[in-house]
Amino acid sequence: MTYDRRQEELVLADGTRRRMGLEAFLLHWDDLSGMRPADLRNALKTARDGEYIKADVTFDDEVDDEYSVRDQVSFFFHEGKLGLEALFASDTYGTEEEAQAALSPLLNVYLQRHRATLAGVALSEYSWKPLVWEIEIDASTRGRDMADLYRIAEGALALLEAFESGELTRVTALDLIRSGHAHTLIGQEEGPWLDVKT
Repeated sequence: MTYDRRQEELVLADGTRRRMGLEAFLLHWDDLSGMRPADLRNALKTARDGEYIKADVTFDDEVDDEYSVRDQVSFFFHEGKLGLEALFASDTYGTEEEAQAALSPLLNVYLQRHRATLAGVALSEYSWKPLVWEIEIDASTRGRDMADLYRIAEGALALLEAFESGELTRVTALDLIRSGHAHTLIGQEEGPWLDVKT
């Protein structure tokens, strides 16, 4: 992957992705498999001369800059680093400090197991509920492609959504298992109905 300055587009092995305005590109989920994080980082850095820029993800059949639905997970380049951003909708927390204090303990064990850390929680300008939180994640890129990084953020969202009610229940734990996110239960508090070994 490279960035073509003249055409203002990302050049991938099987096509190109145009920039949407100044601050974002739109990638298809299929683009992520095999894409090296260092290549995306360098392309985004070149596209904005090192300033903040995002790469949103869509699962739509065709990538359409104007009409494709963006996923809750995206990638960004800022201050020399490639990071992950996951949008989490919740009206439970009133301030960024409350959200950070409540969400950090839920995510820390999960992220540590995936060689990642919580970089921050901030109130987003987007809203499909009263409050949408931007969860920023720093993850090690060694031995990973962009699809691997995407799955880390996806698992973090699944865990947060399971805890939205305030506690992990049998129903939400079962939902995590059924949705392919059983790994998010490892390290969570065990009890009479949850006993996680591996």
